[in-house]
Amino acid sequence: MRHYFIFLIQDEIARSYFGRESKLYQLFLEADNIGDYNMKQQINKQVEYITKRIPVFKIGRRLELLLSHLSEYKCCNQIHMIEHPKKTSQAQLELGTGRLSLKATGDYSAETSFFEVLRQIDDSFLAIDFKHHRFGWLKPIKNAHLI
Repeated sequence: MRHYFIFLIQDEIARSYFGRESKLYQLFLEADNIGDYNMKQQINKQVEYITKRIPVFKIGRRLELLLSHLSEYKCCNQIHMIEHPKKTSQAQLELGTGRLSLKATGDYSAETSFFEVLRQIDDSFLAIDFKHHRFGWLKPIKNAHLI
């Protein structure tokens, strides 16, 4: 099973850390794993500073608009699911204001459907799979070449 936590990063931070996503990964990893209460509070403040509030209502409406035509798509409260029985692919996206949670099994087609919708909403989504130590932007930022 793949389990991604998806964060919405402030635009300026996303531009500054493009190509250095490992630094953001380390911050989020520490925020999840640190035991010291004071240090955890400090790291959580840093996480709050670099992240944006996730527009749950907007995402929910966009998911329903773009995926409701699929017979494999279902929604219950803030949990959106896609299950491709023949392709043996399943994904479940749970919406939250601090982060999104995406759990997926099988091939990548179901989770890719969710990623495609999220890419349309904002350029600064960062997905992290802590278990497999994988991370990356859902929509890589294009560097502007200034003269």
